Amino acid sequence: MNRIFHVRIAWYQYLYLIVLGGLSFFLLWEKNIISATCCMVLLVFLIERFLHTTYTFTTDGKLIISPGRFSGSKVIRLKDITSVEMRRSVSILGFSLLHYVMIGYGADRYVSLFPLKELEFMMLLEAQGVKSVKEMKRS
Repeated sequence: MNRIFHVRIAWYQYLYLIVLGGLSFFLLWEKNIISATCCMVLLVFLIERFLHTTYTFTTDGKLIISPGRFSGSKVIRLKDITSVEMRRSVSILGFSLLHYVMIGYGADRYVSLFPLKELEFMMLLEAQGVKSVKEMKRS
């Protein structure tokens, strides 16, 4: 049975959607229809991407990264994964602005993932036989 993880939406993505929505409204208010339409199309594309991104573990040993309906999926075989670790972005006063899972695969290829349940995601990778899973170092 396939196991699906949904994406975690970060705070800056919400902020980006609010700013883009406000810009779209302002451009409509100012009767700048072409620019407003472009902003609204971008807004629809981003909302769809934020809501429908999934990470699927298949029964035949693959990780499928699907970034929404408008983009193509990326397939990574679990036996090709060379490293997995939880990482953090810049920390300010002990508070990390962003944390994510970094997966290395193939010859020097990396992808960063934002699963909603990170620890469960990492445990499933370990259960699937990925040897190099590292926990995030607390500082």
